[in-house]
Amino acid sequence: MKRFWLVIIGLLLMGGLWINPVRPASAQEETAVEQAAEEENTNAGPGAFIVLVGLGAILFVGLTYMARQNNDATKTN
Repeated sequence: MKRFWLVIIGLLLMGGLWINPVRPASAQEETAVEQAAEEENTNAGPGAFIVLVGLGAILFVGLTYMARQNNDATKTN
C-alpha cells in the first residue's frame, strides 16, 4: 500500500511540474524562443493547480474511506 501512495504522490508532483514548470533563476539563461513563448502566455493559470489539489483530495478521501471499510470488514468481535 505504501508503494501505491508513493506512485500517486509522484504522479501528482509530475502533473504539477508539467502544468507549471520551474523557470530558470536568471533571465539571461532564457533564449529568444522562450521569451517569445512567454509573450504569448501559454502557461496554465492557478486553476490548474486548484484542479490538481481537488483531485488529490478526492482521491485521498475515497481511498481512506475504502481502506476503512475494508478494515471494518476484517475485524472480529
